[in-house]
Amino acid sequence: MLRRLSLTRRLTLFFTLVSASVVLGLGGLFMTAADRHFIELDRSVLQDKQHLIDDILANANSADDVRWRLSEALNHHHGLFVLVSNQAGNALFQTEGFPAPDRWLLPEHETLMHALPGGQQGQRQYRTQQFRTQAQYAPETLLVITLAMDTTHHRHFLDDLLRTFEVYALAAILVSGLLGWAAIHYGLAPLRAIKAHAAAVTAQRLQACMPIQAVPVEMA
Repeated sequence: MLRRLSLTRRLTLFFTLVSASVVLGLGGLFMTAADRHFIELDRSVLQDKQHLIDDILANANSADDVRWRLSEALNHHHGLFVLVSNQAGNALFQTEGFPAPDRWLLPEHETLMHALPGGQQGQRQYRTQQFRTQAQYAPETLLVITLAMDTTHHRHFLDDLLRTFEVYALAAILVSGLLGWAAIHYGLAPLRAIKAHAAAVTAQRLQACMPIQAVPVEMA
């Protein structure tokens, strides 16, 4: 099928495919970089909250003191949810609206910070992190702290960005195809001139010469 196309159409198709590959490749790279940027931002926020909770647990004098300090420090953070519980699963502190799924628990042997993949409930998406630590007032008790941050607004931003890029990519590919066709059509004008002169050569007109001075060196 490709052999049936004219040289102009072949080159235009090739130029359009190359342009599409470049535009889509750069777009995919940009979207990946934007997504990683938000992941790093979320991770930084969660780690800051981990340090804050560690500091509170290291200075609190009782369970009630822990609850009061955590409530004062965390309840005003929109989109941030915290659950502090013991290994038996009994909650010591929990922010209002904590999106607890069926199981966000560490393995028994896990004692270090453990990052969990982002979760999704309905239309809400969360970036989660879980770690174990001890409180100063009860060093023999190991506490499990689960942090969840609502990242739905990040996903909405990326979705809007993707839709904008799709429109831009389509327009860029179409414009590139049209400009490529124009450049190729103009560039092959000498070939069409040679074709016209060749068509004028007949058995009765063998003296017609090709004007090689007016054509590119490759065609000459």
